[in-house]
Amino acid sequence: MTLNYVDPPASIILNTRDFPIQMAYTDIPEGLIMDLHVDLIGDNSWFGGGLKQVEGPDGTVTVPIEVRVPSYFAGNLSVHAFLTPAGGSFQARVANAPELEVGIDRTPVNAIGVLCQPRAVQPGQPFVVNLWFTQTHPRPMDLIAVALDGDTKEYYGGFQVPVKAQQGHVSGRFDLRPAPLTAPLKFKAWLSPRGEVAPNYVTYTMLNIPLGPETVQPCNPDPDNEWTETGIPPANWVELHDVPKVLTPGEKANIRLVYNLVPESQKTATNATVSLMTWDWKTHEALEVASVETVLAPVFKEAVVALPVPKEAVNGRDGVFIIAFLPNFPGVEDRVYQVKLDAPMPLSEVTVGEAGAVAPPLATAAAHKLRHVRM
Repeated sequence: MTLNYVDPPASIILNTRDFPIQMAYTDIPEGLIMDLHVDLIGDNSWFGGGLKQVEGPDGTVTVPIEVRVPSYFAGNLSVHAFLTPAGGSFQARVANAPELEVGIDRTPVNAIGVLCQPRAVQPGQPFVVNLWFTQTHPRPMDLIAVALDGDTKEYYGGFQVPVKAQQGHVSGRFDLRPAPLTAPLKFKAWLSPRGEVAPNYVTYTMLNIPLGPETVQPCNPDPDNEWTETGIPPANWVELHDVPKVLTPGEKANIRLVYNLVPESQKTATNATVSLMTWDWKTHEALEVASVETVLAPVFKEAVVALPVPKEAVNGRDGVFIIAFLPNFPGVEDRVYQVKLDAPMPLSEVTVGEAGAVAPPLATAAAHKLRHVRM
């Protein structure tokens, strides 16, 4: 069997969840299913990776890898790719690709990762986890970590730490209550805008911590530290400000946008869309019911939009939130969930833009339907 890279990258993007690595393989026995692993290694530490199942005899495949490189890591990374029988580990590998050295594209992103976690924990025995974070720009955020029953989503413990710089690391203590479980615990950590609640997070990560008879390899607390480095490349971003806590149907809500556009993005007109969304907790989907667009001037850093709020009322939805996003730059967005209506929200029509044009509900929502990531 052979394994090799197709158009190997010179660098990877810091802290992405699905960076593509394309691989070519040959001579796998007909009908045999194998695991193709891609790992990122730096300073003898694992900094992310991905896995894809492949089937013989020959083929090419793209393996999306999660990049978990702390922002302060200064060196290059080695990419290790190998084949194992299905379910096999590194020790069971049967073919290796040549080692590949890659650099790191440090354009800032929103990301969170693990510095230290126990190998196993036991409810009733407190333990510490150490996490790192990075943001596109300094902003007040809440770093939150929780442990939930994998089936019922019942809360078993967690912690919250306020942060505000662009990068940093924090320690948090879990004190899991010793209560019966219907499924293994699921641990999740995320960054939310200060004062916001789930599902409003800008980035998240899962922590794979199994339960055991006792805590195994506990972590020592790492003193909280955060900083904003100079010389970090700028990023496109947008924030919602001055969002009314209560929206009045039939009126417009004035909302201020604060944003940044990198020089390359300033060469063409950049639109921003602000939308009023309804949230369905049963389906974990959102539907746009009103929106307004504006052109962002590169010489300014703020803009004010008037978001129309439909006046008709209908029952049956669980909540509303507001989202601002840049259609030309996927992933550049901001949300505010802490808003309420003083009357239920209509779904019979969608109001779009300042002119009050009307379109069927799915006509505009289909382009940017949102889905909550389930635990």
